[in-house]
Order: sequence, then C-alpha cells, then structure tokens
Amino acid sequence: MQIRLFHLKNSRSQRIIWFLEELGLGYKLIIKDHSVIGEDKNSPHQLSKFPTIEIIEQGKTSVLAETSAILDYLSHLHPQLGPNSLSNQQPLNFYYWKNYCEATFIPDLVLKQIFHQIAQRTPFPIRFIPKFLKYGFDQGYLNQSLQRQMKMIDEHLEQHAWFAGDQFTIADILM
Repeated sequence: MQIRLFHLKNSRSQRIIWFLEELGLGYKLIIKDHSVIGEDKNSPHQLSKFPTIEIIEQGKTSVLAETSAILDYLSHLHPQLGPNSLSNQQPLNFYYWKNYCEATFIPDLVLKQIFHQIAQRTPFPIRFIPKFLKYGFDQGYLNQSLQRQMKMIDEHLEQHAWFAGDQFTIADILM
C-alpha cells in the first residue's frame, strides 16, 4: 500500500503526519501552497480539500479527505491507535473527545483566528471597525467559551493519562 498525503503547512494535516509517523507508515508528502486552495487543478479531491490522502493498493487509487475521516480509515487499517483495544469507559471517552475536537473546540479556535486575521488585514483607516467587532465577539462569547472548554479539558486530563483513558489514541492526535 502506498500513501500520498496532500498537505498544507500549519494546517490540520499535521495530525495525519503525526499519525503516520507514530505507526511508522511510509508515505509521500506533497506540500501545497495556501495561495492555490480551491484552484488546484492537480488536487486529487474535486474540492481541493486538505488534508487529502491517496491510497494506492493493487493498482487502484482511493481518495479520502477530512482529517477525522482519514484518521478513522487509517486506524481501521492499523488499529493500534483506534478504539478496538479500549475497555470499560474508555470507548465512550474515545468517541466523545475524537468528535468534540472537530465539532466544538476547533470551530471556536478557527473563529478566534479568523477575527484576528480580518482585523489585521483591514486597511488602517477603518481597522478599528473589525477590531471593535472582534473585541465584542471575544468578550461576549469566544473567550468565555474557550475558557470553559480549556477547564473541561484540564479536568479530564487530571484524571486520565490520555483522552480515551490509559492509552494513546487518535483522539489525542485530534485534540
């Protein structure tokens, strides 16, 4: 099996690299430029999504995008970091934290980054407008939400060695 990972620097695809390295799987890294997102005619995914992997096996090429989907599929093929060897309450924690990351935690982090970038990229004479909006959104929602989430994460990790329990899994990579 050959794996090709289409990667953007400083993106979620770093977690796919981490997974592949943890398992010692061979892969070819194809680094793409942020400036061609959505316009890349050579992307294996029709929406030019990143990360994307191509798996070439017995002459057949399969394409898969979305970080969580890629990790789920690869952990199905290589179950060392998946939920199969978990016991008791651990599968519940595994599925919660694996999905919490993409559904709740990262969207708030992305909003924080987007508001910051909008404020930074707005021309000077009117920069105060997005800064004012960012401040209001941060104070009214984002800061409180992220503080509550970080507290919950800290409390969980005070009681558990890893997010799923006593074993390192893809939930830890995603978080």
